[in-house]
Amino acid sequence: MEGNKVRKIIKYRWVIFVVWVAAIVLSVVYSPDLNKVLRDKGQQFLSDDNPSVKADNILKKMNKTSGNADLIVFNSKNKLTSSDMDNIKAGVNVIKDNQKDLGVSDMLDPFNTPDIKSKLISQDEKTVMVSFRLNKNGREVSDIQNEFKNKLKDVHINYYLTGEDFINDDYIRVISSGVDKSAILTII
Repeated sequence: MEGNKVRKIIKYRWVIFVVWVAAIVLSVVYSPDLNKVLRDKGQQFLSDDNPSVKADNILKKMNKTSGNADLIVFNSKNKLTSSDMDNIKAGVNVIKDNQKDLGVSDMLDPFNTPDIKSKLISQDEKTVMVSFRLNKNGREVSDIQNEFKNKLKDVHINYYLTGEDFINDDYIRVISSGVDKSAILTII
Protein backbone atom coordinates (compact mmCIF):
# COMPACT_ATOMS: atom_id res chain seq x y z
CA MET A 1 0.00 0.00 0.00
CA GLU A 2 2.75 2.41 0.96
CA GLY A 3 4.72 1.42 -2.10
CA ASN A 4 1.89 2.71 -4.30
CA LYS A 5 1.92 6.09 -2.53
CA VAL A 6 5.66 6.40 -2.99
CA ARG A 7 5.36 5.50 -6.68
CA LYS A 8 2.64 8.14 -7.14
CA ILE A 9 4.80 10.76 -5.44
CA ILE A 10 7.76 9.84 -7.65
CA LYS A 11 5.56 9.77 -10.73
CA TYR A 12 4.12 13.23 -10.00
CA ARG A 13 7.25 14.75 -8.47
CA TRP A 14 7.45 17.56 -11.04
CA VAL A 15 3.82 18.47 -10.55
CA ILE A 16 4.34 18.52 -6.78
CA PHE A 17 7.48 20.62 -7.23
CA VAL A 18 5.69 23.13 -9.50
CA VAL A 19 2.77 23.42 -7.04
CA TRP A 20 5.24 23.93 -4.18
CA VAL A 21 7.14 26.67 -6.09
CA ALA A 22 3.85 28.33 -7.11
CA ALA A 23 2.71 28.34 -3.47
CA ILE A 24 5.98 30.00 -2.40
CA VAL A 25 5.76 32.63 -5.15
CA LEU A 26 2.14 33.43 -4.32
CA SER A 27 2.87 33.68 -0.60
CA VAL A 28 5.73 36.10 -1.27
CA VAL A 29 3.74 38.21 -3.73
CA TYR A 30 0.63 38.47 -1.56
CA SER A 31 2.27 38.67 1.87
CA PRO A 32 1.86 41.95 3.74
CA ASP A 33 4.79 44.37 3.80
CA LEU A 34 5.82 43.82 7.40
CA ASN A 35 8.44 46.57 7.16
CA LYS A 36 5.73 49.08 6.26
CA VAL A 37 3.61 47.87 9.17
CA LEU A 38 6.59 48.37 11.50
CA ARG A 39 7.24 51.87 10.14
CA ASP A 40 3.58 52.85 10.46
CA LYS A 41 2.91 51.32 13.87
CA GLY A 42 6.36 51.73 15.38
CA GLN A 43 6.73 50.43 18.90
CA GLN A 44 3.12 50.98 19.98
CA PHE A 45 2.71 47.68 21.82
CA LEU A 46 0.64 49.04 24.71
CA SER A 47 -3.12 49.37 24.57
CA ASP A 48 -4.83 52.75 24.82
CA ASP A 49 -6.12 51.98 28.34
CA ASN A 50 -2.59 51.40 29.69
CA PRO A 51 -1.71 53.98 32.39
CA SER A 52 1.55 54.93 30.64
CA VAL A 53 -0.26 55.59 27.38
CA LYS A 54 -2.93 57.62 29.20
CA ALA A 55 -0.25 59.71 30.93
CA ASP A 56 1.54 60.26 27.62
CA ASN A 57 -1.71 61.41 26.01
CA ILE A 58 -2.32 63.89 28.85
CA LEU A 59 1.21 65.28 28.45
CA LYS A 60 0.69 65.63 24.70
CA LYS A 61 -2.51 67.60 25.31
CA MET A 62 -0.69 69.91 27.75
CA ASN A 63 2.24 70.49 25.42
CA LYS A 64 0.98 72.42 22.41
CA THR A 65 4.20 71.87 20.43
CA SER A 66 4.00 68.81 18.22
CA GLY A 67 6.87 66.49 17.51
CA ASN A 68 9.39 64.47 19.46
CA ALA A 69 12.46 65.62 21.36
CA ASP A 70 15.63 64.98 19.37
CA LEU A 71 19.25 66.12 19.37
CA ILE A 72 22.03 67.06 17.01
CA VAL A 73 25.31 66.06 18.64
CA PHE A 74 28.51 67.59 17.28
CA ASN A 75 31.70 66.00 18.52
CA SER A 76 35.41 65.81 17.94
CA LYS A 77 38.24 63.64 19.24
CA ASN A 78 40.00 66.81 20.36
CA LYS A 79 38.81 69.91 22.16
CA LEU A 80 36.73 72.05 19.82
CA THR A 81 38.55 75.21 18.76
CA SER A 82 36.92 78.62 18.44
CA SER A 83 36.95 78.07 14.67
CA ASP A 84 35.15 74.72 15.18
CA MET A 85 32.58 76.43 17.42
CA ASP A 86 32.03 79.14 14.80
CA ASN A 87 31.49 76.43 12.20
CA ILE A 88 28.97 74.65 14.44
CA LYS A 89 27.23 77.95 15.23
CA ALA A 90 26.90 78.68 11.51
CA GLY A 91 25.34 75.24 11.00
CA VAL A 92 22.95 75.78 13.92
CA ASN A 93 21.91 79.11 12.42
CA VAL A 94 21.21 77.40 9.07
CA ILE A 95 18.94 74.94 10.91
CA LYS A 96 17.25 77.85 12.74
CA ASP A 97 16.71 79.67 9.45
CA ASN A 98 15.12 76.55 7.93
CA GLN A 99 13.10 75.38 10.94
CA LYS A 100 9.79 75.36 9.12
CA ASP A 101 11.10 73.34 6.14
CA LEU A 102 12.80 70.84 8.45
CA GLY A 103 9.86 70.52 10.84
CA VAL A 104 12.03 71.78 13.72
CA SER A 105 10.79 73.81 16.68
CA ASP A 106 11.84 74.66 20.25
CA MET A 107 15.55 74.68 19.43
CA LEU A 108 17.90 75.02 22.38
CA ASP A 109 21.55 75.61 21.55
CA PRO A 110 24.52 77.03 23.47
CA PHE A 111 24.97 79.92 21.05
CA ASN A 112 21.51 81.50 21.17
CA THR A 113 20.64 80.42 24.72
CA PRO A 114 23.74 81.20 26.80
CA ASP A 115 21.97 80.36 30.09
CA ILE A 116 22.17 76.66 29.25
CA LYS A 117 25.57 76.71 27.55
CA SER A 118 27.18 74.65 30.32
CA LYS A 119 24.50 71.96 29.89
CA LEU A 120 24.93 71.68 26.12
CA ILE A 121 28.73 71.75 25.86
CA SER A 122 30.65 68.94 27.51
CA GLN A 123 33.19 69.73 30.22
CA ASP A 124 36.06 68.53 28.02
CA GLU A 125 34.65 70.78 25.23
CA LYS A 126 34.68 67.96 22.68
CA THR A 127 30.89 67.72 22.33
CA VAL A 128 28.11 70.23 21.61
CA MET A 129 24.44 69.28 21.75
CA VAL A 130 21.50 71.07 20.18
CA SER A 131 18.06 70.07 21.41
CA PHE A 132 14.95 70.46 19.24
CA ARG A 133 11.49 69.09 18.65
CA LEU A 134 10.91 67.39 15.32
CA ASN A 135 7.58 67.13 13.57
CA LYS A 136 8.03 64.54 10.83
CA ASN A 137 4.97 65.80 8.88
CA GLY A 138 4.54 62.36 7.31
CA ARG A 139 8.15 62.18 6.12
CA GLU A 140 10.43 59.17 6.49
CA VAL A 141 13.26 59.59 9.00
CA SER A 142 15.84 58.79 6.31
CA ASP A 143 14.49 61.70 4.24
CA ILE A 144 14.73 63.99 7.26
CA GLN A 145 18.32 62.88 7.86
CA ASN A 146 19.14 63.73 4.25
CA GLU A 147 17.55 67.17 4.66
CA PHE A 148 19.68 67.82 7.75
CA LYS A 149 22.76 66.54 5.93
CA ASN A 150 22.05 68.97 3.09
CA LYS A 151 21.58 71.91 5.48
CA LEU A 152 24.71 71.04 7.47
CA LYS A 153 26.93 70.32 4.46
CA ASP A 154 29.29 73.19 5.36
CA VAL A 155 29.82 71.95 8.93
CA HIS A 156 33.16 70.18 9.07
CA ILE A 157 32.73 68.74 12.57
CA ASN A 158 31.36 65.20 12.94
CA TYR A 159 27.73 65.18 14.01
CA TYR A 160 24.88 62.78 14.33
CA LEU A 161 21.14 63.01 14.90
CA THR A 162 19.70 61.15 17.86
CA GLY A 163 16.59 61.07 19.98
CA GLU A 164 13.25 59.32 19.87
CA ASP A 165 12.66 59.55 16.11
CA PHE A 166 16.15 58.51 15.08
CA ILE A 167 16.52 55.73 17.65
CA ASN A 168 13.10 54.32 16.72
CA ASP A 169 14.09 54.41 13.06
CA ASP A 170 17.30 52.49 13.80
CA TYR A 171 15.32 50.00 15.88
CA ILE A 172 12.78 49.50 13.10
CA ARG A 173 15.58 49.01 10.53
CA VAL A 174 17.14 46.28 12.67
CA ILE A 175 13.75 44.62 13.19
CA SER A 176 13.00 44.90 9.44
CA SER A 177 16.29 43.25 8.62
CA GLY A 178 15.38 40.40 10.97
CA VAL A 179 11.90 40.12 9.45
CA ASP A 180 13.42 39.90 5.96
CA LYS A 181 15.85 37.18 7.06
CA SER A 182 13.03 35.26 8.78
CA ALA A 183 10.91 35.44 5.63
CA ILE A 184 13.76 34.06 3.52
CA LEU A 185 14.42 31.26 6.01
CA THR A 186 10.70 30.43 6.12
CA ILE A 187 10.64 30.06 2.34
CA ILE A 188 13.72 27.86 2.36
